[in-house]
Amino acid sequence: MIKKTWKRWLLSALLAAALMFADTVALAQVNKWYRPGHPPAWVTGCFYYLLAWPLPLTRIVFPRPAGDADEGPSFLAVAAAGLIDLLLLTLLIYALLSRRARRKERAASV
Repeated sequence: MIKKTWKRWLLSALLAAALMFADTVALAQVNKWYRPGHPPAWVTGCFYYLLAWPLPLTRIVFPRPAGDADEGPSFLAVAAAGLIDLLLLTLLIYALLSRRARRKERAASV
């Protein structure tokens, strides 16, 4: 039973990473379609917010240094947001896979 749980965790992490990668590729493709202009904000927002929803929280934890002229988030804020997103997507996918396994097990025992 423990071996199956670890396999499910590994599969969940791989699926979460694949989902994040696919979202990044889709966002890049949308930007490519609209060249030389820019796509509408609602189009890019659909893809961007799946990846960057924790960024406003991590920008508070990892602010830019005082006197920095750049207005974007710090590298640590972006990295932490990606890690939080990966961990929570992994948990969500693990919960879905566990529920599916319990249903299969219950159906097999009946």
